[in-house]
Formats: sequence, structure tokens, C-alpha cells
Amino acid sequence: MSRKMTISSTTFPHKDIHKYTWKSPDGRTVNQIGHVLIDTRFRSSIADVRSYRGADCDTDHFIVVSRFRLKLKKNYSTGKTAAKFNLENLKIDEGREKYIQAVGKELLERRQHEATDNWIMVQEAIKIATKNTIGETKNQRKPWYNNTCRNAVKKRNEARLKYLSLQTQEAKETFEHERRKCKGIIQKEKRTYMNDVLRSTEQDYSQGKIRQFFQKIKRYKIFNPSLKAIRDKDNKTILMDPQEKTTRWR
Repeated sequence: MSRKMTISSTTFPHKDIHKYTWKSPDGRTVNQIGHVLIDTRFRSSIADVRSYRGADCDTDHFIVVSRFRLKLKKNYSTGKTAAKFNLENLKIDEGREKYIQAVGKELLERRQHEATDNWIMVQEAIKIATKNTIGETKNQRKPWYNNTCRNAVKKRNEARLKYLSLQTQEAKETFEHERRKCKGIIQKEKRTYMNDVLRSTEQDYSQGKIRQFFQKIKRYKIFNPSLKAIRDKDNKTILMDPQEKTTRWR
């Protein structure tokens, strides 16, 4: 091939069911249209390539997995990143009092048992107290992905595996039903979550919480859901209710 590339997916012997990468919607036609390309000089690094029918990708294509061996010259160690603490808990009276008491307790214990530099003692005491009281922030890529979505995806996956095993019309209809149902549930949960985010963002702006306002804007500015939110005639309030939107444009 051009640019010194090699197709590795046709090199290894497998059963036909492990070669097919696509299946037509009617379930009658299969083909090998998904391939793995690699630079010719690294061709020997590929150990195996095959398709897996059991992987749930919610598509008519099967996932193609490649195993390879890679020799690394040097393993560069990266520095440890600083922990990010959940400072929102300090705005709650109970959390703030626990933090103050924990810092005082840690400082008192270190003064009695350690003869070190004052700044190091204070630094370690604050770190331990912060970790034990307000906790660290956890980054969630999909906060809206809750147990309802997990159960829907699990049912869809079970129906898909059953259809792949039985290859009957009834199993196919069940899988299509669970697939549509799962898609609707995920879209609903995502839409509900983003509506709550927009309401809380508007509330932060109206209450003068500029820091929280811009944090949410920075976090969600990449994601652009089709919510079609509009403002009222005074250009102050964001309208989310469909009836309010209809009244706004009359």
C-alpha cells in the first residue's frame, strides 16, 4: 500500500465468525470491511487481530481488537499531581467547623511530638485535615450516567448477546426494542442533568457567585446539547419550559 502501510487484519488465521467486522441490518449479509493498518517496519509488533461479536458497541459493526508487543527504550516517570480538594464543603457550616477543629487538632499533636520547621508542620497539618474533612474532588466524565442508564445498557447488552446466539426474528425485535429504549433513557437523563446545570448556573449568576458561574461555564462549554434554551423578553431569565418558550415567541 501507499506510504509503506500494511494491512495486518488479514494476516492471522481465524474462524469466519472472528473475521467478519460488519453485519447487515437484516442479519443475512456479513463482510470484513474493518481493518488494522500499521507501518511496515512495525509489522512484526502485531501479535494477533480478530473481531469480537460480544462487545456491545450499539452498532452493526463488530469491534476489531489487535494485540501487539511494543519495546520501550526508556520509561519516563511523571511527577505526582497535586490533589484538588472539594472547597464547596467549606461553605457549609458543619463542614467548615469540622475543618477548623481538625486543623487545630493536627497542629496541637505535631507541636507536642515533632520538632520540625514551623511551616512544614503547618503544611502537613492542613493537608491531613483537609483530606479527612472536606475530601478531594472526583472528576466524572459523565455525571449524568447513573444507575438508570447502567441498567438500560445492561438490558440492551443482554438482548444483543441473545440475538447473536439465537439469530431469531423474535430475539432481533427484542434487541431493537431494548436498543431504542436505552437510547431514549440516556438522552432523557443527559437532558435532565444539563437542565439542572443551566438552572444552577443561572442561579449562581443572579446571586453574584461569579467564581462558581465561570467554573460551570468552563466545564460545559465544549458540550453543546440541543436544548434550544432561550431568554425572556427582558433578556434576564433563561426559559426551559416548552410552554414558556412558546409564549415568549408569540
